[in-house]
Amino acid sequence: MATQQHLEMLRAGVNVWNCWRQEHPAITPDLYGADLIGASLKGANLSRADLRVADLSGADLQDADLRGADLLGARLSDARLQGAHLSGAHLSHADLSRANLSAANLREACLHRATLFRAALVQADLTGADLHAADLHDANLSQAVLRKTDLRDADLAAANLREADLTEADLRGVVRTIVTKRL
Repeated sequence: MATQQHLEMLRAGVNVWNCWRQEHPAITPDLYGADLIGASLKGANLSRADLRVADLSGADLQDADLRGADLLGARLSDARLQGAHLSGAHLSHADLSRANLSAANLREACLHRATLFRAALVQADLTGADLHAADLHDANLSQAVLRKTDLRDADLAAANLREADLTEADLRGVVRTIVTKRL
């Protein structure tokens, strides 16, 4: 269960939250299981936060700092994460269906068994990310950087990989890869 003080601080607004985080850098925010559906968290410092099984469906997390955050099993469907910093974040079993992760930094992120159905990952940096057994069905990965990415057993059916960099990516067992043209 989320720490009530942390939840109240976050709900007070991004400016209040970011000031509090700056004043208390040693505190790891506990937002476990928090209901943040549709929350406006643009530019929020959520680095290292415990957001396991939190519901962030439809939330605005554009340019948010989620480096090293634990989002295991979190719900982020339809979330706006353009330009978000998710390097080293743990997103195993997270639901990112239809989320917009365009230009997001997902370097070394763990997305093992994550659902990214119809997600937008245009120009996202997934270098060294773990997408083992992830559902990327109908995802837009055009111009994404997937260098040294673990895509073993991922579902890339109908995914758009136009101009994606797959240098040294592990594609063993990948389910059908079909490049589609987005109009």
